Amino acid sequence: MCIRDRFCAVIPEEGIGVALKVRDGASRAAAAALKWVLSEYGIVERKFSEPLTNHAGKHIGEIRVSLH
Repeated sequence: MCIRDRFCAVIPEEGIGVALKVRDGASRAAAAALKWVLSEYGIVERKFSEPLTNHAGKHIGEIRVSLH
């Protein structure tokens, strides 16, 4: 079970389990990080950024994974 500001995913067929703690605590950042990890294993297509929109649907930026 995952708790607040921690995110988990399991893919039993691949023998993969992932647990993430994202610094900003937002699920949108965790989703981008999880997609990046899964793309490293070839499970999902790699995207370098995801569009970020406001409540009106206007494009206001992008979400990218940055490794430090």
